[in-house]
Amino acid sequence: MSVPFVTPESASNGDATPPRTSRVLVTAVVGLGVLFVGSETTVLGQVVESALTGLVVAAALSLLNDDEPESLAAGCLLLAPAAASLAGDLVAIAGGPPVRALRAVALVVASFGVAACWTGIVGNRTLTAGISRFGYALLPLSVAALAAMVSNVGAEAAAAASTPVVDVLWRELTAPTGPAPRIADFLLLLAVGGFAVRAAVERLPVAELASKRDTARRAAQVARTVDVLRTTSWVCAPAGVLLGVLHLAGTGPYEMLPGALVDLLAGVAKTEGFRVLLVAATVGGAVAVAAVEAVLWAREATASDVASKVVPFASGLALIAGVAVFTDLVLARVRSRIPSVAAPALEQLVGVVGGTPVALLVVAGTLVLFVALVGVLALLGRCGFLTDRVAPVALASAGLFLAALVSGMVGDGPLVVFAGVAAATVAWDVGEFGVGVTESLGRRALSRQGELAHGLASVAVGAVSVVAAYVLLGAMRRAVPEASLVAAGASAAFVGTLLLLSRLR
Repeated sequence: MSVPFVTPESASNGDATPPRTSRVLVTAVVGLGVLFVGSETTVLGQVVESALTGLVVAAALSLLNDDEPESLAAGCLLLAPAAASLAGDLVAIAGGPPVRALRAVALVVASFGVAACWTGIVGNRTLTAGISRFGYALLPLSVAALAAMVSNVGAEAAAAASTPVVDVLWRELTAPTGPAPRIADFLLLLAVGGFAVRAAVERLPVAELASKRDTARRAAQVARTVDVLRTTSWVCAPAGVLLGVLHLAGTGPYEMLPGALVDLLAGVAKTEGFRVLLVAATVGGAVAVAAVEAVLWAREATASDVASKVVPFASGLALIAGVAVFTDLVLARVRSRIPSVAAPALEQLVGVVGGTPVALLVVAGTLVLFVALVGVLALLGRCGFLTDRVAPVALASAGLFLAALVSGMVGDGPLVVFAGVAAATVAWDVGEFGVGVTESLGRRALSRQGELAHGLASVAVGAVSVVAAYVLLGAMRRAVPEASLVAAGASAAFVGTLLLLSRLR
């Protein structure tokens, strides 16, 4: 099993991470900056705990980039509890005042960037590769959570109606009879059905089976069909989720629409024929996709392809057993992190469906949230905001820089702002210099003294920039409001540090 840390022999991220000396300097600068800026928060302990959890997450994602079965299993079994805990911590932090919550989240991001410097999991698609493999572990966990919830709820409904569970669930899915409009779940069913049919059409040889003279026309028809189905899924899925959340929250989203339109949509949404057709399309599309993928995979798969799917899936089954055994510990953790306003709903849900289904649902939900957050990082990379070059350092510096600016917005004093901005800029410069050395001389070059000299010079320049910002602050203090002074000082410290550091290169 490989070690989940960057080494000269096996750098999972190419030149995206600085050499060891520069990494130590970046870690020291960002770590001190996080502690200094975080000392002004009321959730410093939670931020530190989340930072340590982020290190475990980074190590687990690094293991998931290895093809060895032992590494894959260890990565899945480490990532699931750590990622769920990290996502839960972020949700708990976000429950506070929005601006202060943003600062805490930025500090956690900075800490995760430092961890990524040592594990090499941000950049060169290593992050998306690790998450895609973890998806095979998340699949059985999510299915088990939904099955447990549906089974228990269906059992309650069946006991009340003296009808078999499957019959109750089928009627509720295909022929709802309640007074409430069922527009939200109909849109979700339409989105899922469209997605399944689109996936099947893309994989089945529809155009190839046509005659030679009709191949081009059939291919154009397939392309148009795929575009329509893709648009349907992308429109209906968020609309259904939004309407469902608003309806569950009791805000009455349908009251904002004309009554005749709501009645028309509700009538269509409750039509049994439409719902049965969508369920059939979903099942048929899923079966077709599974069959085609199984045939292609069996024909082309190698041993590493099998391990990267089977081992995470087996790890997901082990996670289900682990959650079932440690249900009380999982629920205790959830109760310590959930906002007080949602605590009664949690206890009511536990009383209705039981502890284990709720624990499975919470773990699966937080892991889905974690995957979504990772997707945001991947999207930043695709948009060019987080390039492969020094991506971990950029993440750490950006998080610390944002936290410092938010500290100025909440009035924590100019010293926190100046020191945080200077530390973020120094960390970026040190990491950038280290990667430049690696690109020029290679990872085995003896560049420790040069990196150390540049790092100490950068720290000195950062300290000078903080002093210069304080001098500027004193000169401007007479007739300018405090908030404007902090903003001007932060901008001056940032620009001044950039200018001074540029002279060192």
